[in-house]
Amino acid sequence: MLHGCAMTNEMEDRPMELGVRESSFDSFINTTLEPFWQQQAKTGSFVNAQGLHIHYVKLINKTAASAVVVSPGRVEGYLKYKELAFDLFQRGYSVFIIDHQGQGLSSRRLSNTHKGHVAQFQDYIDDFELFIRQVVNPNHRGDLYLLGHSMGSAIGLRYIQQHADTFEKASFSSPMWGFRSGIMPDVVAKSVVWLGHWFSQTFTKESAYFFGGKDYEPKLFAENELTSSKVRYDYFREIYANEPKLQLGSIT
Repeated sequence: MLHGCAMTNEMEDRPMELGVRESSFDSFINTTLEPFWQQQAKTGSFVNAQGLHIHYVKLINKTAASAVVVSPGRVEGYLKYKELAFDLFQRGYSVFIIDHQGQGLSSRRLSNTHKGHVAQFQDYIDDFELFIRQVVNPNHRGDLYLLGHSMGSAIGLRYIQQHADTFEKASFSSPMWGFRSGIMPDVVAKSVVWLGHWFSQTFTKESAYFFGGKDYEPKLFAENELTSSKVRYDYFREIYANEPKLQLGSIT
């Protein structure tokens, strides 16, 4: 049974710590984070029902009494979560992070690898169930917690609805749980989405980008809506520049 929200007390001091770390972030990356990752991060992959290779990373803390599973948001891969994995590990957790199909280092379904297309949303949940069964369960002990971000929260919540006894607690960041249409009425917005889907299915061999979509194009920090931390934003963009397989465009 799921109980409330995980990790509140353990993480309440983190904002102050991160602020101090930010002033010497480059040094933290080179002398602490990267050596930690090289030593503790064990990467792997499994093949899902569609024959796609789903990548993941596990960081096993030998003294851990519990573990955290991270479900990343759209366009994200586990390489973006190094700092979070470090902090969780230091607080006594083992950490498991999946790259959902169509993003991160996992296989794409379409020939244009900038399109993170998925046939149906349930495919994400089926992959996640395989991840838990084949990777997480054999390698952790104690309670299991879920941490989801954005689209990863939608995947995590749907998984919980179908597998209610897996996680003891869960925490969701900016969860993608609704359809925000702004000033446009929902019925109109959903009609536009349906029209885009129909057009793509009728006139293109592979799913097209949604109206106005395009391949990966990094934004300047001043134009980003993700973070107020420039050093972390620059680090995130550097990772994606150095590993082009991570790059993803707009929604299909």
